Amino acid sequence: MRILFVHTTLPTRQDPEIFGGAEVAVQLMLDSFAMMDDVEVLAIRGIGPDRSAYADQRDGYSIVALPVRRPYGMHEDVARPAHDKLLWHLVDDIGWAPVDFEATVAAFRPDVALLHNLAALGWRTARRLKAMNVPVIQTLHDYYFLCPRSARYRGGAVCRQKCLDCRVTGLQRKGIGAATDAVVAVSDALLETHLDWGLFRQVPLKSVIPNAVEIDPVAVARDWPELRLGFLGRSPPEKGLPLLASAFARSPPGTRLLVAGRVSDADRAMLLSRAGGRPIEFLGFVPPDRLFRAIDLLVVPSLWDEPFGRVSIEAQAFGVPSIVSDRGGLPMTIGHGRAGWIFEPTDPEALIRLIGLIAADRALLDEKRLGIPSVFPQFSLARHLASYRGLIEQVIERSRAQTG
Repeated sequence: MRILFVHTTLPTRQDPEIFGGAEVAVQLMLDSFAMMDDVEVLAIRGIGPDRSAYADQRDGYSIVALPVRRPYGMHEDVARPAHDKLLWHLVDDIGWAPVDFEATVAAFRPDVALLHNLAALGWRTARRLKAMNVPVIQTLHDYYFLCPRSARYRGGAVCRQKCLDCRVTGLQRKGIGAATDAVVAVSDALLETHLDWGLFRQVPLKSVIPNAVEIDPVAVARDWPELRLGFLGRSPPEKGLPLLASAFARSPPGTRLLVAGRVSDADRAMLLSRAGGRPIEFLGFVPPDRLFRAIDLLVVPSLWDEPFGRVSIEAQAFGVPSIVSDRGGLPMTIGHGRAGWIFEPTDPEALIRLIGLIAADRALLDEKRLGIPSVFPQFSLARHLASYRGLIEQVIERSRAQTG
């Protein structure tokens, strides 16, 4: 079986950045399939238009990096004026694939293509593959097909209808479903949102396959007297860290808050102000396990519809329950309440009440820890690969039957 992976920002030795959970998930799946005896794998990623193509040879497979046909590359540190950004999104909506895309695919001769994030590589990738008689499975990791910014979050609120920008710069990509044999979403909420907005309804095979989290459970002794809250991740407003800082200001005496991740000096000052003068322990960019070993409770207070929410699953490996907002796929990651608590982020008092309740009765944490064994295994790598393997075989069989 020959499997083609397509993902815009797969990490390579030349471009090692990992921008989010999608990169972690796709890389894990790519490495795992490459280890299977009956599978050959090739991956395609994008690079800036001013660079030359290259192939990164990995253990058993290659990642081919192709220059994108866009005004500039993704994730550049250079600030761009608004008209440059608008041009980028308009060109991206046309969906041009890299020049050597077809030649790369033809040389590999895949039996199936697994498409992931396609910004800059071109949403028409699926159509190009179908024209080459390659069946396509599209995995949804975010809202790219609904919102060119991939977030559906603007002005401090989740977008419940398409703004003018999205209608203009995302006009054409709604046709993606016509060239797709199967669609996978990393959460029920993510799939339902796309179907509600009219995308992928005609696709014959629809599945929810959560991302895999490959961490062996670790026992951690927690003998400190205070309740320790933790936050892990970036600090843009939609992640809800200011909301957590405000709730921390009104938490019971002795409660501590540890924040792991890059936080700018300006954001630190703002968060300390929100915390009412109470000290926040900023750990900086550290391995996640350093935080998980030092806290009792993870808080994921996202204001936007998180497509998945890997961090709360990773925390479970260290015996840490979570409080998560009722947004997107987050409730699924804690078994809809079995391994943590859910709150409505538009009601700040709800988070304050939960923290106070847990601080007053630490036995509640033990009850949620007992629920972790029923939730954590659902995100195992073995289960993840088996689900994809079964879907891939089904798509290939259907495609061969249709082509005779």
